[in-house]
Amino acid sequence: MYIAIRRYRLDPQNADEVTRHIRGPFLSLLSQEPGFLGYYWLKSGDTVYTSISIYQDQAGAERSTRLAAQYVKQHLEPLIQRPPEVLTGEVLVYKADEVGSFGI
Repeated sequence: MYIAIRRYRLDPQNADEVTRHIRGPFLSLLSQEPGFLGYYWLKSGDTVYTSISIYQDQAGAERSTRLAAQYVKQHLEPLIQRPPEVLTGEVLVYKADEVGSFGI
Protein backbone atom coordinates (compact mmCIF):
# COMPACT_ATOMS: atom_id res chain seq x y z
CA MET A 1 0.00 0.00 0.00
CA TYR A 2 1.26 3.49 -0.88
CA ILE A 3 0.20 6.92 0.31
CA ALA A 4 0.54 10.34 -1.27
CA ILE A 5 0.32 13.29 1.12
CA ARG A 6 -0.10 16.78 -0.28
CA ARG A 7 0.00 19.84 1.98
CA TYR A 8 -1.66 23.01 0.66
CA ARG A 9 -1.75 26.59 1.90
CA LEU A 10 -5.09 28.33 1.36
CA ASP A 11 -6.63 31.61 2.30
CA PRO A 12 -9.36 30.48 4.75
CA GLN A 13 -11.88 32.43 2.65
CA ASN A 14 -11.25 29.96 -0.20
CA ALA A 15 -11.44 26.79 1.90
CA ASP A 16 -15.14 26.10 1.34
CA GLU A 17 -14.83 26.45 -2.43
CA VAL A 18 -11.77 24.21 -2.56
CA THR A 19 -13.53 21.64 -0.34
CA ARG A 20 -16.53 21.63 -2.71
CA HIS A 21 -14.16 20.79 -5.58
CA ILE A 22 -12.48 18.08 -3.51
CA ARG A 23 -15.80 16.55 -2.45
CA GLY A 24 -17.17 16.59 -6.00
CA PRO A 25 -15.25 16.34 -9.26
CA PHE A 26 -11.77 15.91 -7.82
CA LEU A 27 -12.60 12.96 -5.59
CA SER A 28 -14.58 11.38 -8.40
CA LEU A 29 -11.51 11.65 -10.63
CA LEU A 30 -9.10 10.16 -8.06
CA SER A 31 -11.41 7.35 -7.00
CA GLN A 32 -11.65 6.06 -10.58
CA GLU A 33 -7.91 5.44 -10.74
CA PRO A 34 -6.82 1.79 -10.57
CA GLY A 35 -5.79 0.71 -7.09
CA PHE A 36 -7.66 3.49 -5.26
CA LEU A 37 -8.26 2.61 -1.59
CA GLY A 38 -9.16 5.87 0.11
CA TYR A 39 -8.86 9.63 0.37
CA TYR A 40 -8.88 12.14 3.23
CA TRP A 41 -9.02 15.95 3.14
CA LEU A 42 -8.28 17.66 6.42
CA LYS A 43 -7.77 21.07 7.91
CA SER A 44 -4.39 20.85 9.59
CA GLY A 45 -3.86 24.50 10.53
CA ASP A 46 -5.32 27.97 10.07
CA THR A 47 -4.21 28.13 6.45
CA VAL A 48 -2.92 24.57 5.94
CA TYR A 49 -5.00 21.79 4.39
CA THR A 50 -3.72 18.27 3.79
CA SER A 51 -4.85 15.52 1.46
CA ILE A 52 -4.03 11.86 1.90
CA SER A 53 -4.54 9.50 -1.04
CA ILE A 54 -4.19 5.78 -0.47
CA TYR A 55 -3.48 3.34 -3.28
CA GLN A 56 -2.60 -0.32 -3.60
CA ASP A 57 0.66 0.43 -5.38
CA GLN A 58 3.28 3.09 -5.97
CA ALA A 59 2.07 3.80 -9.50
CA GLY A 60 -1.39 4.71 -8.19
CA ALA A 61 0.00 7.06 -5.54
CA GLU A 62 2.19 8.75 -8.13
CA ARG A 63 -0.71 9.03 -10.60
CA SER A 64 -2.82 10.67 -7.89
CA THR A 65 -0.16 13.34 -7.42
CA ARG A 66 0.00 14.04 -11.16
CA LEU A 67 -3.81 14.18 -11.35
CA ALA A 68 -3.93 16.52 -8.36
CA ALA A 69 -1.37 18.85 -9.94
CA GLN A 70 -3.33 18.94 -13.22
CA TYR A 71 -6.63 19.52 -11.44
CA VAL A 72 -5.23 22.32 -9.29
CA LYS A 73 -3.69 24.00 -12.34
CA GLN A 74 -6.93 23.82 -14.31
CA HIS A 75 -9.47 24.58 -11.57
CA LEU A 76 -7.98 25.76 -8.28
CA GLU A 77 -4.73 27.61 -9.00
CA PRO A 78 -6.10 31.06 -8.04
CA LEU A 79 -7.32 29.62 -4.72
CA ILE A 80 -4.06 27.91 -3.69
CA GLN A 81 -1.33 30.16 -2.29
CA ARG A 82 1.61 28.07 -3.59
CA PRO A 83 2.30 24.60 -4.97
CA PRO A 84 1.74 21.88 -2.37
CA GLU A 85 4.43 20.04 -0.48
CA VAL A 86 4.22 16.40 -1.61
CA LEU A 87 5.30 13.20 0.11
CA THR A 88 4.77 9.74 -1.36
CA GLY A 89 5.79 6.48 0.23
CA GLU A 90 5.18 2.85 0.95
CA VAL A 91 3.18 2.01 4.06
CA LEU A 92 5.37 -0.09 6.33
CA VAL A 93 2.99 -0.46 9.30
CA TYR A 94 -0.78 -0.32 9.13
CA LYS A 95 -3.63 -1.04 11.54
CA ALA A 96 -7.24 0.05 11.26
CA ASP A 97 -10.54 -0.64 12.91
CA GLU A 98 -13.47 -1.94 10.87
CA VAL A 99 -14.48 0.20 7.90
CA GLY A 100 -17.16 2.68 8.87
CA SER A 101 -16.50 2.42 12.58
CA PHE A 102 -15.19 5.98 12.73
CA GLY A 103 -18.74 7.30 12.52
CA ILE A 104 -17.88 9.70 9.70
